[in-house]
Amino acid sequence: MMKKVTLTTAFACLFAAGAWAQDPVIHEPLFPGCGTGNSNEVLDCSEMKCMQFIFSNLKHPDAAVQAKVTGTVEVSFNISADGSVKDAKITKGLGHGCDEEVLRLISMMPKWVAGTENGAAKEMETFLEIKFK
Repeated sequence: MMKKVTLTTAFACLFAAGAWAQDPVIHEPLFPGCGTGNSNEVLDCSEMKCMQFIFSNLKHPDAAVQAKVTGTVEVSFNISADGSVKDAKITKGLGHGCDEEVLRLISMMPKWVAGTENGAAKEMETFLEIKFK
């Protein structure tokens, strides 16, 4: 025998809209100067501005030049809800002053446009790879 199930109006509306199953709307933190949102133009601009900042300020350490060290330093850091950069950590280093140079660069960064979740600013972790040639 089949059971009869009756949905209440509120539950039926939620079920129809899929309200409990919706993923949060997340916008990643952006380097300043490009606006907001997740459009390809804004994301590309943010990436370009960040690269320009890095290339303009990166100093290849003398110890790394003398030792002919090349490679990539990976760094993680948080962009707080107010856009400030904090908690930088080297996740893959090269040594010979390269790790310290990356941390110096991160500490010089201007405030970013904070990431958001469902429209509210939220602290988010960000990763960068910086190459030394």
